[in-house]
Amino acid sequence: MKQSGSSTFVNLFLVLLVSLRLAGPSQAGQSADSLFLGGGIQGIALSPTGEWVLAVAQKRGVYGVLVQKLGTHHVTSLFASKRPILGLDWVGEKTFITHLTADGPRSSFVAQIREVDAEISIEVDWINAPGRLVDSLPLIEDELIWEIEHEGRSSAHRVSLENVTRYEEARSSRRDLRLGKTLATIDGSAQTWIVDRRGIPRAVSRDIDGNYTILVRESDDGDFREVYGFESKNKSKSVFPLSLSESGDALIVAAYNGHDTMGLFEFDMKDGSFGETIFIRDDVDITDVVFDYKNGELIAAVYEIEGERRYHYFESYADQHLPTVRASFPKEEVAVLSSSADRSIFVLWVSSPTNPGTYYFHDVKTGEMNPIGDVAQGLDRSKLVDVETVEVESEDGTRIEIFLALPNDLEEGGAPLIVMPHGGPIGVRDNKDYNPIVQYFASWGFAFLQVNYRGSSGYGRKFEEAGKKQWAQGIEDDIDAAVEYAIARPEIDGTRICIVGGSYGGFSALASVIRHETRYRCAASLNGVTDVPFSFAGDDCAGTEGCLEEFALIVGDPKTERDKLIEISPAYHVDEIHTPVFVIYGTEDRRVDPDHSHRLLLMLETFGKEYESLEVKGASHSPTKKEWEFISVALRRFLTRYLFPSAEFVGDPIRKVRDPQGLGELPTVNR
Repeated sequence: MKQSGSSTFVNLFLVLLVSLRLAGPSQAGQSADSLFLGGGIQGIALSPTGEWVLAVAQKRGVYGVLVQKLGTHHVTSLFASKRPILGLDWVGEKTFITHLTADGPRSSFVAQIREVDAEISIEVDWINAPGRLVDSLPLIEDELIWEIEHEGRSSAHRVSLENVTRYEEARSSRRDLRLGKTLATIDGSAQTWIVDRRGIPRAVSRDIDGNYTILVRESDDGDFREVYGFESKNKSKSVFPLSLSESGDALIVAAYNGHDTMGLFEFDMKDGSFGETIFIRDDVDITDVVFDYKNGELIAAVYEIEGERRYHYFESYADQHLPTVRASFPKEEVAVLSSSADRSIFVLWVSSPTNPGTYYFHDVKTGEMNPIGDVAQGLDRSKLVDVETVEVESEDGTRIEIFLALPNDLEEGGAPLIVMPHGGPIGVRDNKDYNPIVQYFASWGFAFLQVNYRGSSGYGRKFEEAGKKQWAQGIEDDIDAAVEYAIARPEIDGTRICIVGGSYGGFSALASVIRHETRYRCAASLNGVTDVPFSFAGDDCAGTEGCLEEFALIVGDPKTERDKLIEISPAYHVDEIHTPVFVIYGTEDRRVDPDHSHRLLLMLETFGKEYESLEVKGASHSPTKKEWEFISVALRRFLTRYLFPSAEFVGDPIRKVRDPQGLGELPTVNR
């Protein structure tokens, strides 16, 4: 394959992106702001004919949309916002929709590209209509499929751009408020509409109080009828419609279909039976699929092996359109992000643990493969560390996968170890993707351990189910096995370990220092569960019967197992904590109520324990990148005190920790 720099598109983007680069840090480790908020290209989208290319770029907290007409020498900045840009959808050849963070009015707008004497600009109209985009119909000019939910019903409409941008104007002038042509209406909340390339809804999945059904219709204007149903708590029967088959007579669905792992199957629309197996593995679940967004063709199944995302491109597509791409990146994963309708031009995304992502422009006709730009351009990639995957055996014989990152410069006697269990605990997992938290601490000399304990997703139903009701039991046995493997490594100093985590991971950190009086030098809980019975009354499940039932299956029934739930709750066993604890929480957390942290802090104070606390003002359960930067600097200062006791805290000046946006104050130290 030719490696060429002759592409006008590539050269111009590379020149443009030089201006987005941030200077790399001069200290030994990487700065938090470069790892969490590094600028660069965030996404690329080709127009249907491949004549136009859009890019989302970010620099110093400002997001923008750039456009270039291929074959020209001019890149135009079209739009800038402090709100992150979530995505771009083409609507025909010169029109696109841009989605910003936040719900409701003025969260999306339609932009039409204008060309006058080689000058490029856009005309912007905000979308004011209620509802959401179902399909932008990129090969059909000026039309969308739009969904509205109202009074317990969901309806799909074929609308023009004027319908969605002039909605408020029409309402104020008392004009007809019908939003285009109504194509289909169902009772309940629509989860996924399946639309053919003509823009006709053919199937829909529906949720009514946790009961999911798949409805189909055999003609363009026929009634929808139910062909399959399952309860959300019955995971083995789950069926998720994704698209129509190539013939249009069947659905392509993700399902278990009697297997332990989730795969892809054809699904008969007439009688709700399973047909041909499209793709399945007996060791891991599929985690995603890739479609050609212009014609709806299924082109790849996605799964994870040894912590790495793998793309199984179906041979008919790969052989015809990507014959040399995979050979060009034998050690990295390649994702097709966008292509022209004739598949002569592709935008690819290539990534690895040491590469947050690089965009490439691939011309099939010439064979050119040219880099466009990097994700997170502010960081120094030479300092990123690789991540090992290891399988270890827990006490009861359960095989679990762990990920270990070692600092590039190992000190004599081994590096101190941070253990970070993930949240969840059910249906969540870690992997080897670029992780700014891992890379941040590794760059400052810490080894970093992650554990896909029982209950983690991606390894099949049995493994996931095995994590239920195993809080402070089997899950912590798995974490123990991972730690015992790690501290046996010569690169790690087994006398210097701290454990940190968020959500369930915060619970696990506290449970682990209660379980092991002397193993850990310190622990940190971020939005962690500390009082399990309180979760049924104070967290986001409270008042929702279905959610409470599901949570009871995961942790235990508060009516019949209350004593057990108290027994595993860290807040009731603070007298057994003999290590310093850092308690971090967001004031706007609705998933794990801040009172979990308040209760723990009260008990730590009552028992005279050594602790620090950090209240992050305005933060929800999942911190933003800026909040993670703030938290990570404060957390590194805490961990440095106990894992590098003779070292001075350097880098990431304290003034950055104070944060001018008022996220919080410096941690309060209580000794």
